[in-house]
Amino acid sequence: MESKNKIEKWISPHLSRGKRAFTTKFDLTQVMCLIIKRLKTGCQWRELRLKEYFGREKISWQSINYCFNKWSKGGSFRRIWIHLLYSNKRALDLSSLQLDGSYTRSRMGGEGLVI
Repeated sequence: MESKNKIEKWISPHLSRGKRAFTTKFDLTQVMCLIIKRLKTGCQWRELRLKEYFGREKISWQSINYCFNKWSKGGSFRRIWIHLLYSNKRALDLSSLQLDGSYTRSRMGGEGLVI
């Protein structure tokens, strides 16, 4: 589980909140912990162990998925990524960079290797 202090310091300030003073009864830090766990492990949304994070509180995996979709579409993850890159730019070592070219266009019409 990611450190709650790290999430509160680096991630929480960049998450979009409701504009109409709607407040959630769930701890958004815990929600983000579950989202990070889901992204790390690749498990299904419904397989998240909610009781480990929320105890007896009533929350469903759909609520966690809703927050993920809302933050994805609202640009929260992009803001977090840019902030983390900017604040840690001195630690980045770009002397060795590897790129995947599988999404680049083939200029010569390469359909694949024919033997």
